Amino acid sequence: MAALFSASCVSLKLNSATKRKVYPGTPQGREYVSYELSLTSSKGFSIKDLKLGDKPIESYSMQNQKTLVYEDVKKNDFAAGNYKLFFKVYESGAVSDNDTITLTINQNGKDKTFRSAVVPLEALHKR
Repeated sequence: MAALFSASCVSLKLNSATKRKVYPGTPQGREYVSYELSLTSSKGFSIKDLKLGDKPIESYSMQNQKTLVYEDVKKNDFAAGNYKLFFKVYESGAVSDNDTITLTINQNGKDKTFRSAVVPLEALHKR
């Protein structure tokens, strides 16, 4: 499911990447697509770049799966562990059936890039 591209010893693994269209529960709400990326790292890392296709993602959140606490993404310093990375896209035209997420991290002063195809899940209706 997840494809990895790295030339050196891999210490981060993308376990899965999913997306789900979310319909709002109120008439004033906006539809969006929710993306979730599950990853495991055996070493500390920082996120250098996150893209959906060729579009940069500026706003995201990271949840530590052991403690279920959301990490401070402004510090951009994550310890080894299991994480879920979340972000939303409100422009439905920017969403493709063949979405790819590209994650570039920095570990020990070296940049590593990982790519994963996104698996669509059933839409969520909050009404």
